[in-house]
Amino acid sequence: VTRAWDARKMGGSTGETVMKYLSCVAIATAAWLAVGCGCAASNERRSERGATIGNPKHEAWGAYFSLPPGFSGGENDAGGIELTDGEIAVMVGRHPIDEGESFESFAEARRRSLADLGAASTLLRSARRIGDRDGFVLSGRGADGVELRLLLVPLDPRTGLSFLLVGEAGRAGRLDLAWTTLLGSVELPK
Repeated sequence: VTRAWDARKMGGSTGETVMKYLSCVAIATAAWLAVGCGCAASNERRSERGATIGNPKHEAWGAYFSLPPGFSGGENDAGGIELTDGEIAVMVGRHPIDEGESFESFAEARRRSLADLGAASTLLRSARRIGDRDGFVLSGRGADGVELRLLLVPLDPRTGLSFLLVGEAGRAGRLDLAWTTLLGSVELPK
């Protein structure tokens, strides 16, 4: 995320921009680590196909999703995917679901981790149907006016897929557009 974001695009004075930028990066990093947005279920390396500026369709572990034009990026060091348009960060990860753990408890553990780290002071949780699967949405505002939205869906019975969107509250319109586009486009493998 830090390489992809251009602080000049975040608006405000130079000092203010740097502080907002560092705050967003800190929140995104904490959130990324808290929910384990990486490829913990596999050691395989993969590249993110279709992440060019002109192609809003992306692929992650057999699931397809779209974002508004302008998002680009690829695989991060943890094996997850990071995409950004310079203002909004999108992180996609694959996570193992422990034997005997329900998807609901899996989602609740991610909510607690985010709240414990202060990534979101109040998180609202709601159910979300994606294709033929039940998932969860967690959303809220974190420290320093950072908006956070997390979609958790089962990829298969032992694997969860997460889509984490992070951006400044002042960019709510762009965040809403990216979130709506993502939610309306996720196609999970059969």
